Amino acid sequence: MSFLTIAQIIKRKNLWANQREIIVDFLCLSLLFFYNLFWLKFFFNYVGYLGPISAPFLLFIAKLALLIKPALDLGFFLTRFVLLTQLVALSSCYLFFKELTNRRLPGLMVAFIYSLPLPLLGADRVRQAIIYGDAAHLVAVSFFPAFIYFFLRFLKEGGLIQSLLAIIVTATVALISPFAFFNLLFWLLVIFFSEIILGQARLKLARAVFILLISWLMVSFWYTPGFVFRLLTSPQARVIIDLFFKFIPLSFFMIPLLLIVGYLLFESRPGLQPIVLVLSLFVVYGSFILMETFGRANLKEYVLLPHRFLPEFGLSLAFLLGILSTIILDALSYLEISSRNYFVQLLLPSEAGSKAKRGVNLFLLLLIWFCGMLIVYLLFPINDLKSQLQMLGSSISSLNGSLDFRRQLCYYRCPGAGDHLIGLLLTIFSLVLVVFLFVQELFLSQRQ
Repeated sequence: MSFLTIAQIIKRKNLWANQREIIVDFLCLSLLFFYNLFWLKFFFNYVGYLGPISAPFLLFIAKLALLIKPALDLGFFLTRFVLLTQLVALSSCYLFFKELTNRRLPGLMVAFIYSLPLPLLGADRVRQAIIYGDAAHLVAVSFFPAFIYFFLRFLKEGGLIQSLLAIIVTATVALISPFAFFNLLFWLLVIFFSEIILGQARLKLARAVFILLISWLMVSFWYTPGFVFRLLTSPQARVIIDLFFKFIPLSFFMIPLLLIVGYLLFESRPGLQPIVLVLSLFVVYGSFILMETFGRANLKEYVLLPHRFLPEFGLSLAFLLGILSTIILDALSYLEISSRNYFVQLLLPSEAGSKAKRGVNLFLLLLIWFCGMLIVYLLFPINDLKSQLQMLGSSISSLNGSLDFRRQLCYYRCPGAGDHLIGLLLTIFSLVLVVFLFVQELFLSQRQ
């Protein structure tokens, strides 16, 4: 089969129209990667406390690493692996906002703000991951922007490739952390709400249900029906469900109001969709943080870790600050137009096809790097984090759990053989279904 046929199957937009765009994307992603590696390297020589592991992804990575290098120090390796997974979030943040806004500047600003080693952002992610023992949750959250990117494209455009990518990312999050998977379902609801305002609600609902159903079937070898029931009835899940149900009385008044306001303001205005997404996520997770901080005793008892929702809140905060900074930089275009300020044009070139929108060039990237270095040297609480790591004295060279079905979980006894068999059959069925759909798509494409 020719590459042309494969390209016709994928049917994706050409995000890189010429070589200049490829170079700009490469420079943006390189800046983000090297900046994060610069301040994350301070923690590569420490063994962090990763916490309990209740899903197989990190265990699989650990066993795979030991097969490749049996003498590997697993503590150092997994600590570095957890830290480096944050690079996944950077690239997907950049690509997601580039796709959503058809511009590079919003993606660059969101990813850069998410990178900053400050409280609520990078510094607290390190603390949560390798000091408080929430590593699996942090690794899973790093895939959230990728999920939004593929899921939103599938809702908008359909297509088998987009759906498969969204399913793979959803299944990966589920196999990393059950708690993160709960949160991912809420992000799915927010994205779905922002999309149905723009029209085609029934079609998009069917696509969302398809993603959820196939994703669960693919991971049902681990999330067996009995295991899902125990998860939903566990103390942690009851607290999360209780938080969501506390919004139901308000929803009787707020949802119709939001639908009316959303329809009036955002119908046929897809350019405003980032604002809807960002504000919704920020308000909800900000509310969770406030409820935890100001006296929700049962939340603190069952969520187990301080500020358990902080990774999601930090990501939504980066989204919000990135959009706001883009709006401010775009406002400088009026300064340029009114006063012919050539310095603004040099630092912030106009986006192609619009003088009112700012673009990205080498001077802006150098300025961002300089500001990032200042933050690292002046505001990064590195000594505090290092002292906490030194006080841990933990070692994770022996990991609880295994990759077979006799896994040890924190709160749930192992399900029976019948439950395992049902889960395996459901997973096999989902894989056969996906292969069938893919072959059918190839066959139809060849006939056309």
